[in-house]
Amino acid sequence: MKTKPTRRFISMMAVACLGTATSPAQDAAPMTTRLSFLNGDSFSGQIENWKEGRIVVKNPSVKQSVDLRTDNLLKIDLQSSESEDSKPEKKDHEAIISIQHRFGNEQAHDQLKGQLVQVTDESITIDTDYAGEITVDRKFIVNMEITSQNSHIYSGPNSLEEWYQHDDDGSWNYKNASLISGGTSGGQISKDIGLDDLSHLSFYMDWKSSLNLKLLLYSDDFESTRPSNYYELVMRNSYIYMRKVTSEDGSDPMDGSTSVRQLSGMDTTYVEIFMNKKKGTFEIYFDGEKIAELSDRNASPENFGSALHFLSDQRAPIRIRNLRLSRWSGRLPTNDDENAFKKLKGEGQRILLKNGDAIIGQLGKVQNGVLKVETKYTPIPIPVAAMRSIYMKSSDKHQPKKEPQDVKAYFKNGGWVILKLISLDASKLTGYHQAFGEKTFSLDAFSQIEFNIYDPNMNAVRVGPSW
Repeated sequence: MKTKPTRRFISMMAVACLGTATSPAQDAAPMTTRLSFLNGDSFSGQIENWKEGRIVVKNPSVKQSVDLRTDNLLKIDLQSSESEDSKPEKKDHEAIISIQHRFGNEQAHDQLKGQLVQVTDESITIDTDYAGEITVDRKFIVNMEITSQNSHIYSGPNSLEEWYQHDDDGSWNYKNASLISGGTSGGQISKDIGLDDLSHLSFYMDWKSSLNLKLLLYSDDFESTRPSNYYELVMRNSYIYMRKVTSEDGSDPMDGSTSVRQLSGMDTTYVEIFMNKKKGTFEIYFDGEKIAELSDRNASPENFGSALHFLSDQRAPIRIRNLRLSRWSGRLPTNDDENAFKKLKGEGQRILLKNGDAIIGQLGKVQNGVLKVETKYTPIPIPVAAMRSIYMKSSDKHQPKKEPQDVKAYFKNGGWVILKLISLDASKLTGYHQAFGEKTFSLDAFSQIEFNIYDPNMNAVRVGPSW
């Protein structure tokens, strides 16, 4: 819903109305935006243009375009005009590039996702849905991981309709490719997602005030609030525990419950659950670190189904995004990649495969999803989907520079990128990054753009992407 500017907003923001307006770009769908300022004011509409220090916005409730100062602009929230339930194109792999931090914070990495196109000694090129091909200078790259899409059973969420809601009060909603709890009574949502005997479930989890989320895994009835058979995983603030529920034996606590100090002071984490239904084992990882190993002493795999349930608490809203289910090989993540790379002798690029093998050789372009590696002995064609990572040698001296015009743009599908803003309108953003130069991004790729990101007063009141 469009929001009309208040008298307080107009008087305090020194709005200047313009007689003529610049037409939005026609090559992509225009975005509806909401601008939020440090003093609590807000303004909705479509962005027409940006120039250093000012932004022009068109609101249907106002006859003329509105010119606003950006020195107190906290953020712009973005809402696509496209259908929310459009599914992404099926691809065989995804390359995830993490770029060196700016702030001395090792966790604050810009991130780009796409399909691998080419690897050279100086750069890596990926093809993205939001900015076409991007060639990244290798000296700025911290690491690159490759995930196989062929093993995926489910990728989403794609719409609210594909999930079963157990309550009538709209306790779960769908926005920007995310499931969001927010009903007056918490609530439950479920789907027969296809959990396999060996499964890898992953998702980003965001919360407000406190963490309180339950997952029912291997449920035998996704339409039932209380299925007959399931595993219940409880994540509550800094504690994780699990129990097995069956129609024959009732409730039985599982071994491995633990406290999780890593979550202290956090409001988001990347969750990975590696499940072996036949053995009744569940390995839990947060942000790549193993935090729990839970086991069923008397596994009975024949009793369970393949559904997944999320249960939230009304006092603790939860957002679930980038939900992925894939078949698991049985190999757990390892921190020994560096040692595996060092064992390789000779000149060339070092590649680590998903099966644990490591190869050294000269790389070129990717053709039909296959990368040819010229090794010392013979050329080897390697499907990109079979790769896990490529060795990177970067250091803190290659941090991107901070620029006064830097903005932090949050991708809808997770992660962010910091860009020196060059131009901005209703459908696209053009920015410069020291690691890959000037690029134009589809505005629809983002859920939020933060301004004045190096201002301590602004950061003291700033919150993450709104949901």
